[in-house]
Amino acid sequence: MKRLSVVLAGGGFCAIFGPCLGAIISVILAGGLSVEVMLFIIPVGLFVAGPFGFFAGSLGTWWLSGRSQRDISNLRLRIESASLGALIGAAFPLQFALMRLSLSSGDPDDDLCNAHNALIGALVGTICACLLAWWMRRNSLPLAGSRES
Repeated sequence: MKRLSVVLAGGGFCAIFGPCLGAIISVILAGGLSVEVMLFIIPVGLFVAGPFGFFAGSLGTWWLSGRSQRDISNLRLRIESASLGALIGAAFPLQFALMRLSLSSGDPDDDLCNAHNALIGALVGTICACLLAWWMRRNSLPLAGSRES
């Protein structure tokens, strides 16, 4: 696979898996876990967070595909990937702030841009980044010459 196709695959993975995982975590933390809630919240999560997941996943996979070509250990790659995933994921609430500015019809009492959502974003970003690092190492996507730890 060329680097662009790997980046697009990583972005697609994060666009689907990230919002679904974030929605499930949010529902569990809110204490409203039921089939009806999940059938509603997952499509909403995909619509709202999918574009950010694609952007974040593509950005992280682009960095990871270039970084993983270097001769570094699996442990170091996983730690760096998890750190970058947490950082990018924690920026997720900024999407809501930008949406509020662009729509200018958002409710000023809407509390979507908060630390709670940043922590969920960081957790989801970390999980997505670790899964991508594992997938790239496992399938040797553009990683020839990397050593195992």
